[in-house]
Amino acid sequence: MVLGVLATLIGAVRRRRRCGAHLHDELGMLGERLDTLVERIEQSTRRSADLDAGLGDAIGSTIDVGEVLRRTLAATGAVRAVDGSEIEVVAEDGERLRESRGAAVNDRGRPVGGPPDGRAFRSATIAFDYEGTGPDAIRSALSVPLQADRELGLLTVYSSIEAAFGADAVETLTAVARRATPAVANALRHRAVERLAVTDELTGLLNRRGYDRALEREILVARRTGRPLALMIIDLDLFSRVNNDYGLPAGDAVLMTFAECLRTAVRAADIACRRGGEEFAIVLPETSCQQGVLAYNRLRAVVAGTEFPYVGTITFSAGLSDLRDADTAADVDRRSAEAEQRAKQQGRDQLQIDCLEARLGQ
Repeated sequence: MVLGVLATLIGAVRRRRRCGAHLHDELGMLGERLDTLVERIEQSTRRSADLDAGLGDAIGSTIDVGEVLRRTLAATGAVRAVDGSEIEVVAEDGERLRESRGAAVNDRGRPVGGPPDGRAFRSATIAFDYEGTGPDAIRSALSVPLQADRELGLLTVYSSIEAAFGADAVETLTAVARRATPAVANALRHRAVERLAVTDELTGLLNRRGYDRALEREILVARRTGRPLALMIIDLDLFSRVNNDYGLPAGDAVLMTFAECLRTAVRAADIACRRGGEEFAIVLPETSCQQGVLAYNRLRAVVAGTEFPYVGTITFSAGLSDLRDADTAADVDRRSAEAEQRAKQQGRDQLQIDCLEARLGQ
């Protein structure tokens, strides 16, 4: 439409050139400016089309949500004067997923938000003003939403230049967000399905499949970083009596309460799982056996202070082992399970250890 209007204006100018010699110079200059403007708009349109065409394939060729976010950030390099960028999306379960890029952005930063009333918006431009801040401080920010059937999140770029982002930047970042949005939505759906596949329906902890994957993954990390790894396997003592005396719903209630105890006792990096039945596991990254004993004591204190439905109190037996040079996931799992069985055999309500470290007091 804009191109058609400009073409009409150019035709009118050229017709008026023939109406009077005294207007020739002025109208000629105007015609040249309009010709240049049309060319610039056509080039901008071609660039936008090329950007749109390439971005969809580049960003959407993976269904890993972290990788989709990182590729989206890489595409923000098409915006001029960008010193840093970040993207934050909200999964269906409410978890916020965030990636950042560039020296100007770190985890302590606060993403630019939308209108306070939650109204849909096209873009937000912010100017930052400081007192006594060096020249490398962030001066400008531009944020655009990733809008699907709901607002998935925000894509934001930052610059140390004042008023760095004009209409061209808005157009380019909007194109990036437009092409990234289907890929982000698809990756979030895949993530939700994956999480359902590895989540125990009753307790909300990782199920056996999730446990196996988590243990394999953390073993790879431990080998790459040279850090220790420990595994604790836990079995509730005399749990069959709960089902026999009070029924299966009572057993389910006890399992759910114990899962809450696990969530309370573990650290942020620890991975609590339901291994099967009344058996649980905690994968303990960057943890020696001595530190694993501390994890056992924390859990024991939480369980002792918890009122369990129907039964009041329960105890548990546990086995702890560490990762060794030639271990597979099956090896460390087997040693921990065998240690847990020894705890059962030796009277229950205790921890047994199978570690390369010297035998530890409890």
